[in-house]
Amino acid sequence: MGGSTCTGGELADGFSTDTSQSFSTTADRAAAVYLVLRTGTIYHDRCTVSAQYYVRSASGRPQVLRSGLGVSMTVSHDTSAASVSVEHGALERAGMVGATSGGLHTTHSSALTCTVSEMVSTSTITIDGTVNVAAQIDDEQGGAVTEGQLTVQKREVVGIYAYVGNAELFNTACLSGVNVSTAVTVQRVYNQAGASDGTVVDAMCSVNESWARVVAVHESCEVHAAAGHTEGGSGIIIGVEAEEDGATHSTAVEMSVWFPQDVKVEAADHELGHIGSSSSGNGTCDQRLFQGTQLYAEASFGGIGMNATRDLDVTALMTFAADDPSVVEVDGCSVRGMRTGSAVVHGMSGDGATQLAFASGASISVVDAEVLVTRLSAVLVTGAVFEELESPVALDMAAEVQGNVTLLQELQSEGASGVIFVYAAFEDGTWQELKRADNVTVEVQPEYASSLTVVETTSGNADFQGLVPSGGESAVSHDVLLPTWRHPCSGEVIAIGTGTVNVSLAEPVSVVVSSKYTRMTREEDAASASPISLPTSSALTVEVTYDDGTTKDFTADGRTEYAVTTGAGLVQVVDATAGAISEATGFGLVTIVVSGGAVMASSITHSTSWGSGDTFGGVVNTTKTLGIKMVFGDGTMFTDLVSGTQSSWVGASELAVFASDAPDRVGVSTGGVAELRLNHYAAVSLSSWMGGGGTSSRRQH
Repeated sequence: MGGSTCTGGELADGFSTDTSQSFSTTADRAAAVYLVLRTGTIYHDRCTVSAQYYVRSASGRPQVLRSGLGVSMTVSHDTSAASVSVEHGALERAGMVGATSGGLHTTHSSALTCTVSEMVSTSTITIDGTVNVAAQIDDEQGGAVTEGQLTVQKREVVGIYAYVGNAELFNTACLSGVNVSTAVTVQRVYNQAGASDGTVVDAMCSVNESWARVVAVHESCEVHAAAGHTEGGSGIIIGVEAEEDGATHSTAVEMSVWFPQDVKVEAADHELGHIGSSSSGNGTCDQRLFQGTQLYAEASFGGIGMNATRDLDVTALMTFAADDPSVVEVDGCSVRGMRTGSAVVHGMSGDGATQLAFASGASISVVDAEVLVTRLSAVLVTGAVFEELESPVALDMAAEVQGNVTLLQELQSEGASGVIFVYAAFEDGTWQELKRADNVTVEVQPEYASSLTVVETTSGNADFQGLVPSGGESAVSHDVLLPTWRHPCSGEVIAIGTGTVNVSLAEPVSVVVSSKYTRMTREEDAASASPISLPTSSALTVEVTYDDGTTKDFTADGRTEYAVTTGAGLVQVVDATAGAISEATGFGLVTIVVSGGAVMASSITHSTSWGSGDTFGGVVNTTKTLGIKMVFGDGTMFTDLVSGTQSSWVGASELAVFASDAPDRVGVSTGGVAELRLNHYAAVSLSSWMGGGGTSSRRQH
């Protein structure tokens, strides 16, 4: 106990001086208030712990002195609440030394002792029986002991557990050509309850060869379902091993893989007729126009030991092709007649090279029978809402639930937008979605031009978009849209239709202008210098509140006009900033009022620099902020719409819309930031347009 000498020894494997744990011993004064002075010594076993000589006291001025193998403490105080604690060396250090005489998990029965040298009264008289008295120690042994026990335990891994990110994997790779994957995450568990579980990064995973036709497991614990796999199955056991603290730990996770067992390709209309009044009739174009229809595909998924699901929509994953392209032309999920005859549309492999053996095709006939267009409709949609189940429950993968969706048209603020779809209805009861490639245009009826603007899009499922411009009519509910379908060759009008749009803008009820600072001075004034440091300008903020409770920042809006009504000779407002006039003299109160004018954006141009050869180069997910210049009708402009100074007041998404004609290769955010996603063999066109209808395109590779 304290008198022995420790010699060196081999340190136990796994201990590190970089991390330390500590404990403390605390000496509390007795409850007797007359005690004002106490001296004592705490001894420690140098083979077990190392003193740091750190003293912390609730109050008073403690002193600590090192003497031999002990730490002496002296405290002078006048209350009974004082305490002194001596914090000893790191438990990790203690464990290293202790391991030389007992292994990794050791208990030291006499690690700490404490002796009270003396206790005196307020008259500095030593109290009988208090000289060199062994102090009471409370530790893990329990009860009153005079020798403190210390247990040293190394933090060790006692096991691992694992989980898979997606335990129900649907192998759609043979349909889309894109592998489906998930990851197995492995965690280590320590022998100390206070230690958080840690992630194992070098674990190894494997699966029995009997599942080779279902799934592939990489040693890095990535699980893949690829086009080369031919089956599904449940109860797939993935074995996991990890080497931790010199021992091999193992566990396993279970998962299922669903494989498409039957795919049905269907057409909404199996008989495509000749559209009446669609002949060119001008002698220069003899192309006849036939109906078109939509394709869709449904699949059943299952596997070994699984109840198959039925009729899951996989249209978006599929590629379609006709066995006779001269009869029907396939474009994505649409097909249209080219000449009279019959053809079968098949589902193709992900790369589009081979026909899926387990997919049935859709038979389509193109006939000479004439059909007339009965209605041409344009539909503007701003969103969709799926109805929730009345009582949500956990469903089996093969369960069937009917879902209802409601399409929305909510145009309640300036800048609100929606996509526009055009449909033709025929006298035979069928319908056809029309695209810009079908020579369809959508315009706004002239009398509603101030309420809605229509622009062409270059990405997404719709070819047209409707935007609510600034300063338009606040309430409109009429046939605002004017869709027109013309013959692709001759330009002859086939049909003209309508589209109802409801614009219901919230009404402004109040406007508030605020200043960042309430006191200013001129630059030449001494008050602008330290230590007074008054500002010489102040940013203004204009906020409009509407009757629906929403607010909008109009600080940088072109319609906001600033005027100084009081103290006009003291300050001037430039770019929504009030600045003190240097030539002015005197001081006083300044009043600034705002009012709303009206100004429209007149042009928008791209000035992005893409580097050598106008090429967007970099690794996947590299981003590039677009350089956009917007000019307004009053001559003002934003030279950098996306990241200029005004972007802190009004975002680019509020003034312009951005799009890419190949978003899976080069995407562009609503805020005007392009992202490199995949290589592309051709130029990609990035477009932007504003509420006024102007459009700017920039092509880059």
